[in-house]
Amino acid sequence: MIGGGFVGTEVAATARTLGISVTMVLREAHPLTTVLGSDVGAAVAALHEGHGVDVRPFSDVEALLGEHSVAGVRLADGATIAADAVLVAV
Repeated sequence: MIGGGFVGTEVAATARTLGISVTMVLREAHPLTTVLGSDVGAAVAALHEGHGVDVRPFSDVEALLGEHSVAGVRLADGATIAADAVLVAV
């Protein structure tokens, strides 16, 4: 999941409910910070982390990996996240 707005957080929650592993990549400190503020964003991040979402704050996406389909995401810090699917919700 790239982005932590309303769409990103809802899709992440639904995916976890279905047993799908989720990594949420954020440019901000917490999801929903730009619309609801840092206190609510921190609470939303804690809720998602409590349900198994790997939240990656202050991260920039450098590239989507894969030739014919997405196989992962490379972050600007060099970290690579394997992925079967990527939703860009920014």
